[in-house]
Amino acid sequence: MTEAPDFIKNLKQISTTCQINCNPPSKDEIICTLKQLKNGKSSNDIPAIYLKSAIDSIEVLNEMTKLYDAVWKTEKIPQKWSHSRLITIWKGATKGKIDDPSAYRDIQIGSTFSKVLVIIILERIRTWYEKQIPDHQQGFRQGRGTTDGIYLVKRIQQLSYRSKKPIFVLFVDLSAAFDHLNRKWLFKSIYQRLATKESEKLFKLLEKIYALTTTALLENENDIHVIKEYAMEGQRHPLCLTFTTNML
Repeated sequence: MTEAPDFIKNLKQISTTCQINCNPPSKDEIICTLKQLKNGKSSNDIPAIYLKSAIDSIEVLNEMTKLYDAVWKTEKIPQKWSHSRLITIWKGATKGKIDDPSAYRDIQIGSTFSKVLVIIILERIRTWYEKQIPDHQQGFRQGRGTTDGIYLVKRIQQLSYRSKKPIFVLFVDLSAAFDHLNRKWLFKSIYQRLATKESEKLFKLLEKIYALTTTALLENENDIHVIKEYAMEGQRHPLCLTFTTNML
Protein backbone atom coordinates (compact mmCIF):
# COMPACT_ATOMS: atom_id res chain seq x y z
CA MET A 1 0.00 0.00 0.00
CA THR A 2 1.71 3.17 -1.20
CA GLU A 3 -0.88 5.68 0.04
CA ALA A 4 -2.47 6.12 3.45
CA PRO A 5 -6.21 5.34 3.71
CA ASP A 6 -8.60 8.29 3.54
CA PHE A 7 -9.34 8.20 7.27
CA ILE A 8 -5.60 8.61 8.00
CA LYS A 9 -5.51 11.66 5.74
CA ASN A 10 -8.48 13.09 7.61
CA LEU A 11 -6.71 12.53 10.92
CA LYS A 12 -3.67 14.40 9.61
CA GLN A 13 -5.93 17.38 8.97
CA ILE A 14 -6.73 17.39 12.68
CA SER A 15 -3.01 17.58 13.44
CA THR A 16 -2.66 20.73 11.36
CA THR A 17 -5.28 22.53 13.45
CA CYS A 18 -3.97 21.42 16.88
CA GLN A 19 -0.71 22.92 18.04
CA ILE A 20 1.26 20.57 20.30
CA ASN A 21 3.83 22.05 22.67
CA CYS A 22 7.07 20.16 22.05
CA ASN A 23 9.31 22.17 24.39
CA PRO A 24 10.84 20.61 27.54
CA PRO A 25 8.61 20.68 30.63
CA SER A 26 8.58 23.96 32.54
CA LYS A 27 8.76 24.32 36.31
CA ASP A 28 5.10 25.28 36.44
CA GLU A 29 4.14 22.14 34.50
CA ILE A 30 6.11 19.93 36.87
CA ILE A 31 4.56 21.57 39.93
CA CYS A 32 1.04 21.29 38.49
CA THR A 33 1.56 17.64 37.58
CA LEU A 34 2.93 16.70 40.99
CA LYS A 35 -0.07 18.32 42.68
CA GLN A 36 -2.36 16.07 40.60
CA LEU A 37 -0.78 12.90 42.01
CA LYS A 38 -2.66 11.20 44.82
CA ASN A 39 -1.04 10.61 48.20
CA GLY A 40 -0.76 7.12 49.59
CA LYS A 41 -0.06 5.48 46.24
CA SER A 42 2.72 2.90 46.00
CA SER A 43 5.78 3.67 43.90
CA ASN A 44 8.78 1.83 42.53
CA ASP A 45 11.10 4.72 43.39
CA ILE A 46 10.07 7.82 45.39
CA PRO A 47 6.48 8.07 46.68
CA ALA A 48 4.56 11.00 45.23
CA ILE A 49 3.96 12.58 48.64
CA TYR A 50 7.72 13.04 49.12
CA LEU A 51 8.12 14.86 45.81
CA LYS A 52 5.01 16.97 46.46
CA SER A 53 6.43 18.03 49.81
CA ALA A 54 9.83 18.80 48.29
CA ILE A 55 8.72 21.10 45.45
CA ASP A 56 8.65 24.02 47.88
CA SER A 57 12.44 23.78 47.78
CA ILE A 58 13.89 25.76 44.86
CA GLU A 59 16.92 23.45 44.77
CA VAL A 60 14.80 20.31 44.40
CA LEU A 61 12.59 21.91 41.78
CA ASN A 62 15.62 23.06 39.78
CA GLU A 63 17.11 19.57 39.85
CA MET A 64 13.86 17.99 38.70
CA THR A 65 13.58 20.53 35.88
CA LYS A 66 17.13 19.73 34.79
CA LEU A 67 16.35 16.01 34.90
CA TYR A 68 13.29 16.25 32.65
CA ASP A 69 15.07 18.71 30.37
CA ALA A 70 17.90 16.19 29.84
CA VAL A 71 15.46 13.32 29.21
CA TRP A 72 13.49 15.49 26.78
CA LYS A 73 16.49 16.58 24.73
CA THR A 74 18.36 13.26 24.64
CA GLU A 75 15.23 11.08 24.38
CA LYS A 76 16.95 8.64 26.74
CA ILE A 77 14.71 7.20 29.45
CA PRO A 78 16.33 5.90 32.67
CA GLN A 79 15.87 2.13 32.82
CA LYS A 80 14.32 2.32 36.30
CA TRP A 81 11.53 4.51 34.89
CA SER A 82 10.41 1.57 32.76
CA HIS A 83 10.71 -1.01 35.53
CA SER A 84 7.80 -2.01 37.73
CA ARG A 85 7.10 -4.35 40.61
CA LEU A 86 4.34 -6.90 40.16
CA ILE A 87 1.81 -7.82 42.82
CA THR A 88 -1.34 -9.92 42.47
CA ILE A 89 -4.73 -9.60 44.15
CA TRP A 90 -7.27 -12.40 44.37
CA LYS A 91 -10.53 -11.33 42.66
CA GLY A 92 -12.68 -13.36 45.01
CA ALA A 93 -14.50 -16.68 45.09
CA THR A 94 -16.86 -15.66 42.27
CA LYS A 95 -13.89 -15.47 39.90
CA GLY A 96 -12.22 -18.72 40.87
CA LYS A 97 -10.44 -20.65 43.58
CA ILE A 98 -7.63 -19.07 45.54
CA ASP A 99 -5.12 -21.49 43.98
CA ASP A 100 -6.25 -20.63 40.42
CA PRO A 101 -3.79 -18.16 38.79
CA SER A 102 -6.49 -16.85 36.41
CA ALA A 103 -8.51 -15.66 39.43
CA TYR A 104 -5.93 -13.00 40.25
CA ARG A 105 -5.60 -9.43 39.01
CA ASP A 106 -2.06 -8.24 38.41
CA ILE A 107 -1.04 -4.72 39.39
CA GLN A 108 2.18 -3.06 38.32
CA ILE A 109 3.75 -0.54 40.70
CA GLY A 110 5.69 1.85 38.52
CA SER A 111 7.95 4.89 38.80
CA THR A 112 6.65 8.24 40.03
CA PHE A 113 9.17 10.08 37.85
CA SER A 114 7.91 8.20 34.81
CA LYS A 115 4.30 8.93 35.75
CA VAL A 116 5.02 12.67 35.91
CA LEU A 117 6.52 12.61 32.41
CA VAL A 118 3.59 10.63 30.97
CA ILE A 119 1.01 12.96 32.55
CA ILE A 120 2.76 16.03 31.12
CA ILE A 121 2.71 14.49 27.64
CA LEU A 122 -0.92 13.41 28.06
CA GLU A 123 -2.04 16.92 29.00
CA ARG A 124 -0.22 18.44 26.03
CA ILE A 125 -1.80 16.17 23.45
CA ARG A 126 -5.24 15.87 25.06
CA THR A 127 -6.96 18.25 22.63
CA TRP A 128 -5.29 16.51 19.67
CA TYR A 129 -6.41 12.97 20.53
CA GLU A 130 -9.85 13.97 21.83
CA LYS A 131 -10.68 15.31 18.37
CA GLN A 132 -9.80 11.94 16.83
CA ILE A 133 -12.05 9.87 19.09
CA PRO A 134 -15.60 9.22 17.82
CA ASP A 135 -18.37 10.65 19.96
CA HIS A 136 -19.67 7.20 20.92
CA GLN A 137 -16.38 6.35 22.67
CA GLN A 138 -17.12 6.71 26.41
CA GLY A 139 -14.38 4.82 28.24
CA PHE A 140 -10.97 6.33 29.04
CA ARG A 141 -12.15 9.90 28.36
CA GLN A 142 -12.12 12.84 30.73
CA GLY A 143 -15.60 13.68 31.98
CA ARG A 144 -17.11 10.50 30.54
CA GLY A 145 -17.54 6.91 31.56
CA THR A 146 -19.06 3.61 30.55
CA THR A 147 -22.14 4.51 32.62
CA ASP A 148 -22.98 7.07 29.92
CA GLY A 149 -23.06 4.31 27.33
CA ILE A 150 -25.20 2.12 29.58
CA TYR A 151 -27.66 4.98 30.05
CA LEU A 152 -27.93 5.54 26.28
CA VAL A 153 -28.56 1.85 25.59
CA LYS A 154 -31.22 1.76 28.34
CA ARG A 155 -32.98 4.85 26.95
CA ILE A 156 -33.00 3.39 23.44
CA GLN A 157 -34.50 0.19 24.83
CA GLN A 158 -37.22 2.16 26.62
CA LEU A 159 -38.09 4.19 23.52
CA SER A 160 -38.17 1.02 21.45
CA TYR A 161 -40.56 -0.61 23.92
CA ARG A 162 -42.92 2.38 23.88
CA SER A 163 -42.96 2.67 20.10
CA LYS A 164 -43.23 -1.13 19.74
CA LYS A 165 -40.33 -1.19 17.31
CA PRO A 166 -37.56 -3.82 17.46
CA ILE A 167 -33.95 -2.92 18.14
CA PHE A 168 -30.87 -4.96 17.38
CA VAL A 169 -27.78 -4.81 19.59
CA LEU A 170 -24.40 -6.32 18.84
CA PHE A 171 -21.98 -6.86 21.72
CA VAL A 172 -18.34 -7.55 20.83
CA ASP A 173 -15.98 -8.66 23.59
CA LEU A 174 -12.33 -8.46 22.54
CA SER A 175 -10.89 -10.81 25.12
CA ALA A 176 -7.68 -9.38 26.61
CA ALA A 177 -7.31 -7.14 23.54
CA PHE A 178 -5.07 -4.63 25.30
CA ASP A 179 -2.86 -7.38 26.69
CA HIS A 180 -1.96 -8.64 23.22
CA LEU A 181 -1.48 -5.40 21.30
CA ASN A 182 1.81 -5.05 19.46
CA ARG A 183 3.24 -1.73 20.63
CA LYS A 184 5.18 -1.17 17.40
CA TRP A 185 1.91 -1.21 15.45
CA LEU A 186 0.38 1.17 17.96
CA PHE A 187 3.05 3.84 17.59
CA LYS A 188 3.24 3.33 13.84
CA SER A 189 -0.46 4.17 13.71
CA ILE A 190 0.17 7.32 15.76
CA TYR A 191 3.04 8.57 13.59
CA GLN A 192 0.89 8.22 10.48
CA ARG A 193 -1.57 10.71 11.95
CA LEU A 194 0.95 13.47 12.63
CA ALA A 195 1.28 16.33 10.17
CA THR A 196 4.83 17.39 11.14
CA LYS A 197 8.02 15.70 12.35
CA GLU A 198 8.25 18.08 15.30
CA SER A 199 5.12 16.56 16.83
CA GLU A 200 6.81 13.15 17.00
CA LYS A 201 8.95 14.24 19.98
CA LEU A 202 6.31 13.49 22.62
CA PHE A 203 5.38 10.13 21.15
CA LYS A 204 9.02 9.08 20.79
CA LEU A 205 9.45 9.62 24.51
CA LEU A 206 6.39 7.45 25.20
CA GLU A 207 7.69 4.81 22.85
CA LYS A 208 11.01 4.80 24.67
CA ILE A 209 9.26 4.23 27.99
CA TYR A 210 7.24 1.27 26.68
CA ALA A 211 10.10 -0.17 24.62
CA LEU A 212 12.25 -0.98 27.65
CA THR A 213 9.64 -2.21 30.11
CA THR A 214 10.64 -4.81 32.67
CA THR A 215 8.88 -6.21 35.71
CA ALA A 216 9.69 -8.31 38.75
CA LEU A 217 7.64 -9.92 41.50
CA LEU A 218 7.44 -7.86 44.65
CA GLU A 219 8.76 -10.81 46.65
CA ASN A 220 11.74 -11.36 44.32
CA GLU A 221 13.23 -8.21 42.79
CA ASN A 222 16.07 -10.18 41.20
CA ASP A 223 13.73 -12.24 39.00
CA ILE A 224 13.35 -9.61 36.25
CA HIS A 225 11.22 -10.25 33.14
CA VAL A 226 11.53 -8.16 29.98
CA ILE A 227 8.28 -7.15 28.25
CA LYS A 228 9.38 -6.52 24.67
CA GLU A 229 6.44 -6.18 22.34
CA TYR A 230 3.04 -6.18 23.92
CA ALA A 231 1.19 -3.83 26.25
CA MET A 232 0.50 -6.07 29.21
CA GLU A 233 -2.53 -5.54 31.43
CA GLY A 234 -0.53 -4.07 34.31
CA GLN A 235 0.93 -1.43 32.01
CA ARG A 236 -2.46 -0.01 31.05
CA HIS A 237 -2.58 3.76 30.95
CA PRO A 238 -5.41 5.94 29.68
CA LEU A 239 -3.23 7.34 26.92
CA CYS A 240 -2.16 3.92 25.65
CA LEU A 241 -5.73 2.62 25.89
CA THR A 242 -7.12 5.59 23.98
CA PHE A 243 -4.78 5.07 21.04
CA THR A 244 -5.38 1.33 21.20
CA THR A 245 -9.12 1.87 20.87
CA ASN A 246 -8.58 4.20 17.92
CA MET A 247 -6.29 1.75 16.15
CA LEU A 248 -8.72 -1.16 16.64
